[in-house]
Amino acid sequence: MPLLLLLALVRAPSCRAAAALGGLYGVVVHLGVFHWLLRIPDTSPGILLVAYFALALLGGVFPAFLGGLYLCSTRHLRGLRALLFFPVLWVGMETIRGHGLLGFPWIDLATSLAPYPVLIQPAALAGSASLGLIAAIVGTLCAVTFDPALAPSRRIRIGTLLAAVVCVGGWLRFGSYRLARPLGEGATERIRVSLIQGNVDPTQKWQPEQARASLDLFADETRSVASAETPDLIVWPETAIPCLLEGESPTPCGLWIQNLARRSRTTLLVGALAPGPVVENQKSYYNSAYLVTPDGTYRDRYDKVHLVPFGEMIPLDDRIPVLRRVNLGEGDFVAGKIERAIGDAPLRLGVVICFESLFGGATRALALDGARLLVIITNDAWFGNSAAPEEHAAVAALRAVETGLAVARCANTGISGFIDPAGRYLARTQYDTQQTLTAELPLATASTPYLRWGDVVGTLCALWTVALTLGEGLTRLLQKDYE
Repeated sequence: MPLLLLLALVRAPSCRAAAALGGLYGVVVHLGVFHWLLRIPDTSPGILLVAYFALALLGGVFPAFLGGLYLCSTRHLRGLRALLFFPVLWVGMETIRGHGLLGFPWIDLATSLAPYPVLIQPAALAGSASLGLIAAIVGTLCAVTFDPALAPSRRIRIGTLLAAVVCVGGWLRFGSYRLARPLGEGATERIRVSLIQGNVDPTQKWQPEQARASLDLFADETRSVASAETPDLIVWPETAIPCLLEGESPTPCGLWIQNLARRSRTTLLVGALAPGPVVENQKSYYNSAYLVTPDGTYRDRYDKVHLVPFGEMIPLDDRIPVLRRVNLGEGDFVAGKIERAIGDAPLRLGVVICFESLFGGATRALALDGARLLVIITNDAWFGNSAAPEEHAAVAALRAVETGLAVARCANTGISGFIDPAGRYLARTQYDTQQTLTAELPLATASTPYLRWGDVVGTLCALWTVALTLGEGLTRLLQKDYE
């Protein structure tokens, strides 16, 4: 898709036209990708329509900025020098778009490559941004090769074709080399993990008459798999428990889950809400994961840090009081303080809750804090049987490659599964089914170059984008002064 935008931009008659083309591209892509927003249950159709079109319009902002900046900053350049600005600006745009309270990296170029393990291996070196840069460079070279308007010289077109072939060949060779390495290389210990995919209707489990049935389902599966598979860890999905596990005094649900852990003699990681601070007489909650040891002790708790904008919180409502009155049907959640691993070695877990799996920086922080296994818990039932659960599940492979850690992904309605440190699914469930999976995973010590260097590619591209923006703005101001 970026290739189509580039071919349109180089034909734009002005910077404004290029910005308009970029904006149109962004809106159309977002309308096509996020159609599943209209299928979210228990939400007013009017709110869903507003959210759908608002997201599409917001999605057009960054490509519009990219289009205008690209044409304006390269108007005095010729040939490949101008064209090769595009991959850098593209990755810079994606990096900037993925940060801040409204950060939303769902459709980054690297995400489209996630289902193909051989293509995502460079992420171990410099993160998912490096994948976007490689793909954008190859796309740009192909555009020059097959569009005579970009390079009238046949010799240049042949040269760019050869360069594209070399890039793709090196890319595939590096991926094949890493995939040929022994599974779990460097891991001295292994862990047996079970995932329980309950397939519970999220709109019903909070009803008092349904809550008991939901708890019984997970408890029965826990006892069964603990007896049959003897796992070291049993994982429940995001907000699997429809009641609070802690309060000012022990809660019935809290005592119940402690008793279940003791009877199953297994460590449990369960998704549940946790009480948050009271703000202006209004209760708030954390979206959390509790680690319960076999003796029934609450060993640790992780609180979700990256909340879904307008889904779990209203941005800046903690600083602008009037925003607390806005009600779009979002949950009353507050963000956790910091990404941190929970549990003690060797069972040191990096817990990632739903939306957080889109952010490589979040899992990097967990790995640097000593996590030896990544555990993603999520509830993708809100998306229905659309492309969204598959897209969300694919992203987990990027996090495995970046950190060099295995991933256990537990989703309420699917897709659950196990991913090796090279980003390959070892086993996975079908969507909209009740299943329990068990597998043995390596407990590795994370040590990829990405962990040491961070998102250096994305950062440099973003800085270049900002520098070009400031330079272009300064140039225009000086031109006005001399007019």
